[in-house]
Amino acid sequence: MKIGFCFCGSFCTYSKVFPILEQLSKKHDVIPIFSEASAATDSRFGQAKDFLARAESICDRKALTTLEEVEPIGPKKLLDLLIIAPCTGNTLAKLSHSIADGPVTMAAKSHLRNARPVLLAVSTNDALAGAAENIGKLLGRKNYYFVPFRQDSWENKPTSLVADFSLIPNAAEKAINGQQLQPILLAGNPEPDHPVLDKSRVVLYYIEQYAKKCNAFEIFSTGYRKAQYTKKRRHSNMDDSEIIELYFQRSEEAVTQTASKYGKYCYKIAYHILSSREDSEESVNDTYLAAWNTMPPRRPNILSAFLGKLTRYISLDRWKKCSAQKRGGGQVALSLEELEECISGGDDPEKEVDRKELLRYLNRFLDALPETQRRVFVCRYWYLESIPEIAARFGFSESKVTAMLHRLREKLR
Repeated sequence: MKIGFCFCGSFCTYSKVFPILEQLSKKHDVIPIFSEASAATDSRFGQAKDFLARAESICDRKALTTLEEVEPIGPKKLLDLLIIAPCTGNTLAKLSHSIADGPVTMAAKSHLRNARPVLLAVSTNDALAGAAENIGKLLGRKNYYFVPFRQDSWENKPTSLVADFSLIPNAAEKAINGQQLQPILLAGNPEPDHPVLDKSRVVLYYIEQYAKKCNAFEIFSTGYRKAQYTKKRRHSNMDDSEIIELYFQRSEEAVTQTASKYGKYCYKIAYHILSSREDSEESVNDTYLAAWNTMPPRRPNILSAFLGKLTRYISLDRWKKCSAQKRGGGQVALSLEELEECISGGDDPEKEVDRKELLRYLNRFLDALPETQRRVFVCRYWYLESIPEIAARFGFSESKVTAMLHRLREKLR
């Protein structure tokens, strides 16, 4: 199948869109198309030239960025399907009013002359306000199809809608056959993908958010062996911003510096989950690969938290596979069993737990704790350290750590 893949200016979604482009390009002939804004605008999410280069590398062809380049799409019947992801409110307005004054809207107009499908992946803060009329028009218009979407932040941005970009391949298969993927309206604010599939994952996720908020690396590198621990860990003299810049320059030195500065940090996270040197080393190597594939376009604010999150997700995913084969486990099972005490009973935590309220509660709960108790809690449930390790780190007895965690879980109920 020949696909045109259009990028518009919702830059914050590019980290989710590029993996889908890679997925599609493995099976189909994909032509990248950039709007004028996306081809020329640098933002805090990355530089335009880097996005262009990445798309061209993935698709192994030059991106189309001008009206002259996209106009032949229709007359020459170059495409079977046109995807616009992300599709901004500005683009929605122009499509609904048949305005073709840029590469993306012209590509859509030219492609539609052949009565072939256009698939839209909405991303706009104005979707349930000014853009709602345009979405309604396009929903009822022939040959337009939508990637299912949801309110992404109903509390902070009540009029915002964002497509579930992971559904683009399924929506594309439906659209090419003249069908709309259903349901088109998804439940709001989903929990990010997480490999642990029991009730405790809800609490784990929000502990992760808190750890990121207060820079978990600094929490982890304090305590009983702070000076020695930090001295061993930080071999690289490069600032995090310099390491990140190496990734954007596509320099292999980025991985070398990451391993030098954060290799042991990532390994310890992996080992607490997997309890296997071989599996932990593989997870750390996968972390470096994931960082390489994510930067650009992602430019993390806190590199240590970003790497820790990647390592944790990768290791938990590996743990899940190992557990299915009756091996491995580490501290994960024990930690999850403990956290289940903090969640009310039932088989569907998604329906039971108001995630926004839980996040607010956990923030208040952890902020109110004395510093030592907060660090012990994060070490146990973010890094999944064992009771003996925590005791050694803080100079406590194991019984004191066990009692402290029990009292904290009681407060969290």
